[in-house]
Amino acid sequence: MISLFDKRLKYLKKDAHPLASKALNLYSSNERSYKYYCGSTGSDENDWDEFKNWIINWVLGGQTDDDGLLELYLKWVESDGNLTVTSRKSIESFWYNGGPPAFPKKDDVSGQFWIFAAWAITDFKA
Repeated sequence: MISLFDKRLKYLKKDAHPLASKALNLYSSNERSYKYYCGSTGSDENDWDEFKNWIINWVLGGQTDDDGLLELYLKWVESDGNLTVTSRKSIESFWYNGGPPAFPKKDDVSGQFWIFAAWAITDFKA
């Protein structure tokens, strides 16, 4: 059953980003999805560290670690033209300290992290 408060899902269904469809699949569509991962491992869907573990191990097949994923995230932010000294410090701070405030699924923009996951797959294969 889909939660009425799952704003990630709503975000991904409405987002016009070219990777939104792929991100939606990564979030909830199959046995590789984050929802499946959380259900099968008993993980909390709002746990930032579990999200990173899911990307590292299930999405990228263990081909990187937490530090490598951080570098990939910074590259993603930079690709959108949003990486500044201040944003980099903020990202590095939340990366190892429970995640960004917008990560919980009740946040209006939390789906953006699955856009990142879809981008990471594409970039990692390049």
